[in-house]
Parts: sequence; structure tokens; C-alpha cells
Amino acid sequence: MHIRLATTADVVEVAAVHTAAFSTDNFFGFFCPGRKEHPADYKEWAVTALHQHLRDPRRAVLVAVADAEDFVPIPGKPQVTGNPGKIVGLVVWWLWALDPASAATSVALDIPRPSSPGPKISPDNKASSKENWALFEATVHAKLQALFATEHTVNWHLHWLATHPGWHGRGAGSLLVNWGFEQAARERLAVVVETANARAFYLKTGFEDLGESTIGPVTMNVLIRRPEVGEQKE
Repeated sequence: MHIRLATTADVVEVAAVHTAAFSTDNFFGFFCPGRKEHPADYKEWAVTALHQHLRDPRRAVLVAVADAEDFVPIPGKPQVTGNPGKIVGLVVWWLWALDPASAATSVALDIPRPSSPGPKISPDNKASSKENWALFEATVHAKLQALFATEHTVNWHLHWLATHPGWHGRGAGSLLVNWGFEQAARERLAVVVETANARAFYLKTGFEDLGESTIGPVTMNVLIRRPEVGEQKE
């Protein structure tokens, strides 16, 4: 398996991975409450969001791609289907900054960006809740502004991470997460993640609790993976 930067040509396939990975969780259940009844609208929302991420100069979208050897049967694991080149995971890394206008960027973000405007979500989309997403954006923005007002004012933010359910435990998530870990270590920056369901996983990978936010019925844990002592970059 290998990882690479995503392109606009990947968006539909990547959106399918995302919607499969987040089909029953409580986070997207609140923000996309119509996902089960309106799966096509849920896919439309994911496609639109991915186009926005690809155009954002402070974000990097990467995908995990299966190689031929990944289809060799593994004892104790279900047999996977598809062909080499199949996208099985995705991540969105965001170089968050307290003041984006004056903050330095990263060479990791010096990547081609789509020149044409991306699609817009249809006004009658029945999967996504504009009100709930607006509440999320306002709450999270305020929380990050407060937590990083004086320290770690620039950090690598693990914004989205998803592996297709049929490919869990095969290394896609680790490859995608390690890209950001290595970039953060190279630049001596902290890594931050917000999660509603995977706090225990992140605690095992070097993160520590920093705070939490409650948005409707969803509690978001904010965790940080600090740079090595003596290597912090403000």
C-alpha cells in the first residue's frame, strides 16, 4: 500500500470511502442527519467538501491506494475485493494558524491546486444540516482560538481521517497519519485532532487530552501531540 496526494479525479471514489466509513457514527449523524434516508445527497455533500479541501492552500488531501500484494489473503481477516489502484483511505491535514494571514506556510502545501471553482451543494440537499454545520464551525473556531492563543499558534490539524470499513487493520490509517506526524516533526510543530469517537486510539499514539467541546448531542475531545521538548517552534 502507498499514499499519494489526491486530485479532483479522485473525488468521487474518495467520497465513497468517506461515506462508507462514516455511515453510523454519531458525529456525522448529527451534522448530516439525513445520510441514511438520502445517501445520494450525503455523497453530494462529501464530494463538495472534498473539492473545497483540495482548493484550500492550507490543506493537504492524501489517499491510501492498494497495491497488488494488498489483495493476498491474510489469515483471520476478510478477503478484500477490487484491483490495484483502489483508494481505500483518506486524510485531510490542515496547517491551522491563529492568524493565517501572517503565518508561514509549509513546503508540504506547495502542491498544484484546481484552477476551476468546485461544485456547490444543492440548496435542497436533504442529508446535510446547514444549521448544525454552522454551529460546529463557530464552536470549534472559538475553541481553537482559545486553546492556542499563546502557544502552538501554528499546528498541523488532523481534520479528516477515514479508512473504508473493509480495509481496517491493513495499514492505510497508519500511513496517512504518519505523513502528518513526520511533517510536524520536521517543522517542530504540534499535531492537534478533534474526535468524537476515537479518543482511546489517539491516546495510544502519543496524544494527550487538551479539552472538549459539546455541540448538540456530540462531545468533541481535543487532543494534542506535542513536539519534542526543546524543539517547539512558535
